[in-house]
Amino acid sequence: MDNTVSKLPYKPLDAHQDEIRLLILNPSEEADPVSCRIAHKALAPGLTQSKNNDDGISGYEALSYEWGKPLDNRLGQPLDKPEQFELHSIIVDGQAIGIRWNLHCALRQLRLSDEPRVLWVDALCINQEDGRERNHQVTLMKMIYARADRTIMWLG
Repeated sequence: MDNTVSKLPYKPLDAHQDEIRLLILNPSEEADPVSCRIAHKALAPGLTQSKNNDDGISGYEALSYEWGKPLDNRLGQPLDKPEQFELHSIIVDGQAIGIRWNLHCALRQLRLSDEPRVLWVDALCINQEDGRERNHQVTLMKMIYARADRTIMWLG
């Protein structure tokens, strides 16, 4: 992965609407780079569309997976798979973003070849650097998983 990878510029969520972000995984073949975009969706009862969401998204799948190994390998684990300790690049809203190896593998495999796939992925759909947002989103996780059309368990 090169040095042009940056952090995702998150648009604020509306906590009053229990708004979440969804990852729209663009269709492509497995060998193609992972490309996606972010949309907002309100979970509050009676609300079907968020002011920040012009996609009209109705359903989504929640992805459950292991975040992966610590990136710095301070534990001195054997490096039989050194790629596990690196960030891997995907394109989100036209911008290169670094994600962990396990999530990168999951997104590559879960892409459809002929249509977008809408996913909720905690590492990308929650601004992990904003403690207030992260804490609020954690309180919504039961509802996020319950309202998903399906939960995908990625074991690697």
